Amino acid sequence: MTTKFTGANQSPHAGAVSEAEWLQIEPGVQFKVIASTNQTRGSYACMETIALKGTGSPIHIHHREDEHFVVLEGTLHVVLGDKTFDVPARQTISLPRGIRHAWSNKSDTPLHFIALFTPGGFDQLCIEMATSGGFDLAEITERFGLELIGPEL
Repeated sequence: MTTKFTGANQSPHAGAVSEAEWLQIEPGVQFKVIASTNQTRGSYACMETIALKGTGSPIHIHHREDEHFVVLEGTLHVVLGDKTFDVPARQTISLPRGIRHAWSNKSDTPLHFIALFTPGGFDQLCIEMATSGGFDLAEITERFGLELIGPEL
């Protein structure tokens, strides 16, 4: 059975995305691309994210890129392998590819961070999920080298 999801993009012109446009994949989490994979010729992608309390990612593994967070405001709650970290504002954390991880906002204040992906590619997955109007989760995660393992934190 194929699971289909509908992107929660608020833009009326899905597919025609400005690099500076705020998008969302799920309610309470907005992102915009700061530097796209296309702009950096594939070397990296940089995204800015604002996440409300109770939001975050499911446990997953990036098979193609490392992920680096710079927390601007709030506290980033991270699971990396078997360890758990709280990363406060003005701190960073790097999550290497191939290791299961997840992030969430457990605080009452919005979480605001920059995420850098090396090499690039992950921004394209996020844009496609936010603007497609519906996508096959298994197909899109396989195509972009993302393995979903578990529920959100």
